[in-house]
Amino acid sequence: MKRRTQVALAGATCALALLAGTAGEAAAACPNESSRVGASSRLPDCRAYELVTPGLNNSAPVGGLSELVVEAVRADGNALAFQSSDAPDAAEGSTATTNTILAFRGAAGWSTKSLSAPTPLASGTDFGADRSTVGISADLTQSVLWTNQPLAGPASPTGTNLYLRRMDGAFVPLTTVGAPSFEAGGELTGASQDFTRLFITSTVKQLGTDPVAGGNTYEWRNGALHLVAVLPGAVEEPAPEGGSLPDGPMPPVSDDGSQVLFKAVGLPGLYLRSNGSHSVEVSTSQRALPDPNPPADAVAAGLAADGSEALFTSASELTEDANTGETGGVPNDEGSDLYSYDVAAGTLTDLTVDENPADAATGADVEQVVGASRDASYVYFVATGNLATGGTSGERNLYVEHDGQISFVATDPTVDPEAGRPFYVTPDGLHAAFTSDAPQGAYDNASFEEVYEYTYGGALRCASCRADGEPPTVDSSIAGRALSDDGSRLFFQSADALLPEAQSGQTNVFEYEGGVARLLTPGEGSAAVLLGASASGQDVFIASFEELSPQGQGPVFAIYDARENAVVPPPPSASSGCQGETCRGAGPPAPTLPGAGSSSFESPGKVAAAEAKTSRSSKVQLRVIVPGPGDLTVSGRGMGAVKKQVAKGGPLVITLALGSKADRKRRNLGIYRTEAELTFRSTAAEVSRAVVALKFEAGPKHKGSGKRKGDGK
Repeated sequence: MKRRTQVALAGATCALALLAGTAGEAAAACPNESSRVGASSRLPDCRAYELVTPGLNNSAPVGGLSELVVEAVRADGNALAFQSSDAPDAAEGSTATTNTILAFRGAAGWSTKSLSAPTPLASGTDFGADRSTVGISADLTQSVLWTNQPLAGPASPTGTNLYLRRMDGAFVPLTTVGAPSFEAGGELTGASQDFTRLFITSTVKQLGTDPVAGGNTYEWRNGALHLVAVLPGAVEEPAPEGGSLPDGPMPPVSDDGSQVLFKAVGLPGLYLRSNGSHSVEVSTSQRALPDPNPPADAVAAGLAADGSEALFTSASELTEDANTGETGGVPNDEGSDLYSYDVAAGTLTDLTVDENPADAATGADVEQVVGASRDASYVYFVATGNLATGGTSGERNLYVEHDGQISFVATDPTVDPEAGRPFYVTPDGLHAAFTSDAPQGAYDNASFEEVYEYTYGGALRCASCRADGEPPTVDSSIAGRALSDDGSRLFFQSADALLPEAQSGQTNVFEYEGGVARLLTPGEGSAAVLLGASASGQDVFIASFEELSPQGQGPVFAIYDARENAVVPPPPSASSGCQGETCRGAGPPAPTLPGAGSSSFESPGKVAAAEAKTSRSSKVQLRVIVPGPGDLTVSGRGMGAVKKQVAKGGPLVITLALGSKADRKRRNLGIYRTEAELTFRSTAAEVSRAVVALKFEAGPKHKGSGKRKGDGK
């Protein structure tokens, strides 16, 4: 399942905070000092690297680190679920599909197992993304998967079915009517915390009362399926065209599964179904004289964890004090307001009442809700209305609403989880982490994404601003659980030289605490990717091709836990007197690219390309050199991936093209920056990588606003 007082920020303040991180840690020895060897010796907080993925066969994502998908990190830091192209050693799971792997810490350390189907998919199966696991519980002990192999009765023996997989390996069928064998069969769209109530959408009819042939949403409980999209009324009937659970920054299902939000196809309203027995429309107008315009679509933000409150936005004026815009004194519903529905009382409250004359045409104009506390008492949203001191009419303002008060947070946040730009809020709602390419104070961010930390009633601080005061040269970003639950620690990644020891030009992972940034990766060598952290921040999960621990398996893909006070077993060859990188000779020299007139090819040893390339259109051609026969994959944010089988070594030209959304940003903003990640797997299964910085410009005929940004949103 997929789920969520302006303070001037002077560059000098940011620089001082980051410089403080270079002073080193306290001199006192760590209790686990014997484990802090090699790369671990430079980690803060007495951390040491633990190898999380032993026996995983170098099973990196096909597109490299940039396409690594993490399902979840357990709150206690003792388990991690992610997708891999291979199964662990001697583990069940098909190599013909992408497996979801569970890595978990036990008494003997870390081990891995597959959560996907235990038998291969039928030959010839092609599902595009090839993903068989469609959901996982919060404690990572249970998962939902689909397969076209019969795993347990009374599922259909033919076709594709959905199953619940318990931690002990037992399978429970969720569907009994199989979808065609070469279809995924359905998906998981919500669940109770204990996974006793699951909300699934099936591509085929499961019940005789289903209103449509496919796409119905069901609640599975006590071994039976029940339709979810049932409309309120004296006699409740299924929505004629079916319905689904909405996406939003908050879950559409309460923790216990008793309350669930749904949208009915073709209807603008938002509905709540309680205990599988009755439904109510939460977006019904509570005005004495309803809005004269046709009902606008209600966009769900989600439910409070206890199911007591539902949040949504709508352009309709649903309360007496609502104002979604007017023209000549007549409501025009040009903007949207943010509403809260009290489930017990059945009352509606407008959280963004805007009486500012400058906003008369659109009202608050709420663009989206980006995050909230679990109890929905703190709600973060983006709106163009001037709703608090610091806000500007017509600009994308980030606000937080609490107890009837709205506070300004920042300008123009970047929120696009699918593009790797999430917005993270701590469970209590008091702290938030996000990125923005808009200046938040005196520091010149040169239109690149910077990482910001906000504390309710306190300061907005830049965690990724450069220590030397110079503008950044690349974006910074967050991932997964970016903040510890108490808000004291922020984790982010950046390829910028934020600290003197971070000079590799590759992506590094940082910890930001008390205004100080510290490295959690070596600062040199291969790139690393932040996957997430435990609730306390004691565990920080990092993926890299660099061997970070004596437990490592060489310079191959692996996941590590930079864990406080970790006790790491010595390497198998501890008596040899060398550890990690010191056991290897000097690596091969960096490859050089032959000129266009080269008449012969000499293998560079690994895939190679120019470090940077600029294009004046939506396409770019890369000259790539491969060392021999194998498979080449080139991918990057905003671009379609290119995969090519290579029969022999030598130069070749790869054409990359921006997708429509990225190209629209290029034309509107004048520029779009991204990176192309090249991954080459030789016929001998040796993997090498290269990264090319790409800049797509709109050219001299660009007719945008003239505001040039580092990349789009």
